[in-house]
Amino acid sequence: MSGRNKIRNQFNSRMAYFEKRFTPVMYKAIRSQIKAFVSAMKSQGVDRAKRDLDRVLINTEVYTAIQKIYKVVGVDAANRKLKEILDQAPRKGFGFNAEWAAEIINYFRLFILNQATLPITQSTRNQILAVLTEGEEKGWGTDEIARKLLATDMTLWRARMIVRTETAKAAWHGRKMGRDKSPYKLTKEWIAANDHRTRHSHRIVDGVVIEAGQRYSVPVYKRIGKVDVQIGVDLMEGPGDPKAHKENVINCRCTEADRIVFENDIPVMKREGNEVNL
Repeated sequence: MSGRNKIRNQFNSRMAYFEKRFTPVMYKAIRSQIKAFVSAMKSQGVDRAKRDLDRVLINTEVYTAIQKIYKVVGVDAANRKLKEILDQAPRKGFGFNAEWAAEIINYFRLFILNQATLPITQSTRNQILAVLTEGEEKGWGTDEIARKLLATDMTLWRARMIVRTETAKAAWHGRKMGRDKSPYKLTKEWIAANDHRTRHSHRIVDGVVIEAGQRYSVPVYKRIGKVDVQIGVDLMEGPGDPKAHKENVINCRCTEADRIVFENDIPVMKREGNEVNL
């Protein structure tokens, strides 16, 4: 098995594990928002509950679930990335679990909290309003509306998609932390999942190798009618970069391979502003 395939398969295995672990947690968090609305609807009536919808949906379970994903996945990805790098060189190293956990929680609170949790709550809001609109058109009572809202398929699908997306983002930040702890000058290579679900833009950058501090140029495609139209280019630090358009992030399953730069069989060390040979 080639190095690329090994890294791809290991990453896919970890992501599948995290999806299985965290989808029930996210499903429970989203469902708790819907249950809160159903409870308000049954006690106060549909119209009052609808007016209070934004207040009713305030929920700490979504926040807690997303934060846990970032902490667990981020530290795991950081450890695996640093090991991948240090296994290429004579100097071995160790993980920085406590430091990484604190850093990723701080990163989550500063940059990701609203970016991740607000769209989830907004989607739950839209899901509820869509059912209420259908209920008004068809003359449903509160029991039928509640039954439709608590149906599992849509909520489970949303939970799975959210976990996949946020896991990819957390893994991106974890890889970045592991890479930053490496003492070596590095290159990085984009590795796409490379199956029928891989989006066209990620097939384009699959196999592209750049210096660790550079960004990949990734086309942004948007479906207009039945045609995918390029609407721009994302300069991404790697797969899962949360600063990219959602078209390049949602459900992404790509990863990266990092390689130490050698000169005359000697690893090049990174230093402030330049590199030196070890």
